[in-house]
Amino acid sequence: SGGNLSEAISRALADSRYLIVICSPNSAKSPWVNKEIMTFIESGRTEMIFPLIIDGIPYSGDPETECFPEALRSLRNTPEERLGISMKNGQEIATVKLISCLIGVNFDQLWQRYEREKEKERQRRLKVFVEPAHTQTNTLFPTCDEVVNLTGLLETKVMSVSSGKQ
Repeated sequence: SGGNLSEAISRALADSRYLIVICSPNSAKSPWVNKEIMTFIESGRTEMIFPLIIDGIPYSGDPETECFPEALRSLRNTPEERLGISMKNGQEIATVKLISCLIGVNFDQLWQRYEREKEKERQRRLKVFVEPAHTQTNTLFPTCDEVVNLTGLLETKVMSVSSGKQ
């Protein structure tokens, strides 16, 4: 239907708590992305809009690099201005920033928790990898006592061969 959002999209927007806008020069040019943002703004939920910048520069003024659709740019220098979360510093940081915004938790606290959990997972994986290797190492390579015993047996065998006894 010519410039209107479909009923399904309108209903989905009405039922959504948040609007995460994937921002790039392509989405900035999309009339449909702009209409979805306007629908959210008109419903009084501007503070629940979270721009996620995957490419481009907000407020650049250059259509080739501008990543914010007009509806977001119209909020500039107002109390409702939305700051974007950039993927340029890495997907992990952007994801944790977005989650911290969505759940209302301080980013630094959430990042530190994420880093601790990531280290626990790394240690768990290392343990799974190293323990079987350690067990295999013990079966593949003799212990010091076994080397001493084996050396003693070899010396005895060598001495008996050199003296003609077998």
